[in-house]
Amino acid sequence: MKTRFHITRGLRRFGCCSFLDLIALWIRFRGLFFALGVILVAVAVPLSARLSVDRSLIRMLAANDPERQTWSEFERVFGTQDFVLIAYRDPTLLAPNGEGIARLAGVAQRFRAVSGVKDVWSLDQLLGPAIVTRSSLAESVRRLFENYTHNTQGDLAALIVLLDSASDDRQIDHRTVIDQLSAVTSTLPQGVIVGPPVVVETGFRMVERDGSRITWTAGVLLAGVILICSGELRWVLIAPILIATSVTGAKATFGLLGGSGSLIDSTLVAVITVITVATLMHLVVRVEDARRRGDSAEAAIRESTRRLILPVALALVTDAIGFAALTVSGITPVRSFALVAMLAVGWLLIAMICFFPATFMAAEAITIRIQRETRGYSSSFSSFRAEALRRFVIDAGPLRLFLRRILTTALRHRWLVLAGASALMMVGTWGWLHAKFETDFTRSFREGSEIVRAYELLDRELGGAGVWDIALPAPKRLTPEYLTAVENLQNRLRNEVRIESEGRYVPGLAKVLSLADVRTALRFLPLSPSFSSKWTDDWALQFVQMRMPGLYKSLYTADPREPDRWWFRVLLRSRERETGESRVALVRQVRRIVEEEWPRILKSWPDGQHFSAGSHHAAQESSTDDPARLAIKPLVTGYYVIFGELVRGLVVHQGPSFIMAVAGMALLFMVAFRNLSWVFGALLANLLPIVVLMGALGWMGARINMGSAMMAAVSLGLSVDASIHYLTAFQRAIKAGRTVMRALREAQNTVGPATVFATLALVVGFLSLTRSEFLPTADFGILVSWTMVGGLMSNLVVLPCLLSLTGRHKVPARQERWFSGNDPTK
Repeated sequence: MKTRFHITRGLRRFGCCSFLDLIALWIRFRGLFFALGVILVAVAVPLSARLSVDRSLIRMLAANDPERQTWSEFERVFGTQDFVLIAYRDPTLLAPNGEGIARLAGVAQRFRAVSGVKDVWSLDQLLGPAIVTRSSLAESVRRLFENYTHNTQGDLAALIVLLDSASDDRQIDHRTVIDQLSAVTSTLPQGVIVGPPVVVETGFRMVERDGSRITWTAGVLLAGVILICSGELRWVLIAPILIATSVTGAKATFGLLGGSGSLIDSTLVAVITVITVATLMHLVVRVEDARRRGDSAEAAIRESTRRLILPVALALVTDAIGFAALTVSGITPVRSFALVAMLAVGWLLIAMICFFPATFMAAEAITIRIQRETRGYSSSFSSFRAEALRRFVIDAGPLRLFLRRILTTALRHRWLVLAGASALMMVGTWGWLHAKFETDFTRSFREGSEIVRAYELLDRELGGAGVWDIALPAPKRLTPEYLTAVENLQNRLRNEVRIESEGRYVPGLAKVLSLADVRTALRFLPLSPSFSSKWTDDWALQFVQMRMPGLYKSLYTADPREPDRWWFRVLLRSRERETGESRVALVRQVRRIVEEEWPRILKSWPDGQHFSAGSHHAAQESSTDDPARLAIKPLVTGYYVIFGELVRGLVVHQGPSFIMAVAGMALLFMVAFRNLSWVFGALLANLLPIVVLMGALGWMGARINMGSAMMAAVSLGLSVDASIHYLTAFQRAIKAGRTVMRALREAQNTVGPATVFATLALVVGFLSLTRSEFLPTADFGILVSWTMVGGLMSNLVVLPCLLSLTGRHKVPARQERWFSGNDPTK
């Protein structure tokens, strides 16, 4: 106790005796703080411009994610697998006169001419014009590549375009290459282009367009809210300064820490704008109320700051806790967004310290000057505006009357209110626990968009656009026994893998393709009957290697790390637009069958070439984290798996992130108010709308996507702001000797209007996100808006009912004297 207020005693030596004196010094030296803020912004602007954006799909997963490690091992062996699938309509594709196949060859050549394209696979490569003949060989090859290079009807051509990854700057190169490929595709009849790089680039371009559009929308709407609620232009001028400083400083700091931009950063400016305006709304009501009473601008700031510094600081901390909870996610873009948002909240506090008093006083002087110059012809309008402002915003007579009636009704029926809240909480919890998750990344785009139509076309015509792979350790020389064992694996995959679709089970894989199938298809080569099956296989494989060297190397290659070790690849194709349950079941079935067939495949190897012995030896000599250990067993991976893991990882971590947010809020409330019953009441009041909303999604069968999964933790951090202001006012009234019921009425009367205006700003700001073309962003905005409305109702109805049961609570006198401007040491 002797050292509790040593800071205060130190400040007294400089003539500063209380917290109120610190505020006075802050206002007095506002020019110095403003200069400091300008210096910080000047340093941050160039640093923020250097923040790079990482467009790599695989790096969206955490470095220790098993799927990322498996994919990295796959890419180490087969090289970077960046490709796009291009399709176009051609009714004469398989015409006997060769017109369609010649056109296909010309189209493939156009794509090969694009800078940055490594290879193009198409139907014409293996047999040339002879592919359209009626020979047994041509028919066999067409069946081999059916649903891969063309559809069953033969009127849709598909080309697989491999992108060159040799450039030092892959991100810029891929964007340019995709633009050029898209330009060529647009000249083809019903041409479409899909693939993982296309999906990622489309997502980033939508995010970039959203960034500016959403920022302007949110800014204009919130400026209107501020102007309506305050009636003063100065508040509209202050907000952009605080927002720009927060975002710029956060990006600069994040860049210095080695971070990079992500796919969901378009929401950052809008979120910070909303938080800033919601914080300002409490200042607007307090300051304008003081100005109406005749206080000077400096006195109004001083008194408002004294009353709001604690709840505002706590509110910003809760916002940061809500964002911090998202850092438990295994998805890199979410963690990056959370870290940048946390930094932005911290920079918002810095911006308010540096810029608020100076900008407010400067704006006040400008306002007074304008009023003097326009007094002659605008006095009647000013009087009308002042009267309207006093009645509906500052005094908020009708609103305060409405809030008092709500409080009276709620307290009169508090047991009914609490029983209803408890029932809603239980029903919502059940629905949330049974909610389904969306793991189809293409459903992040609006129905009817160009990329969605393209995927729907390929899913319908080619059986699917989801591409993934099986990588099998292989002998240095492919033998008939090994290829037969692989064929048995592929037959099981074709026959046994099933998923549920429209109430019935259908094949889960549209295509299974490897060199084993090529060998079977090319057995019709006109070779002498005296050739053994071994020589026939060798001739078939050499023929493919000669005609399609890129495809051959992609299907069978030596390990770059150990040239004596070889890998055999099986290509899989499935429907991209499947439900999360079907996708998970599909991957699980494939991995089970591969695991069961692998021992049989291993037995088919020639003696002395067993991969497992060499792999085991390599694993013994490497560390436990070395990717070489993965080579002991086959790999099942690919973009189809990665896309599903991205969304699944986010929704799986929503539970831990939400629990972390709740624990953080509880700890903060306990430190701030030191009353367990108040903490319980505040948390219950703010958990209620989130649980009810998420439960409603589960009951309605709506799938939870990335935006929905992020909503819970962030909404909790924003919603509890109203509880903090409410509890602070309630606490002051209790300390003043009021009864619990009278303290509730005072809190409802003083904090209620500001809370309504702040919630209005939050809702309007987040609704601007609904304009996003990226559905997770739009869903995030809608759900947070509804949660804010529910949080407002809960804080004005449920929280007072809970507090009415707590009885009197005395707050330490020293704490009250410190924040009331008295010297706590006396």
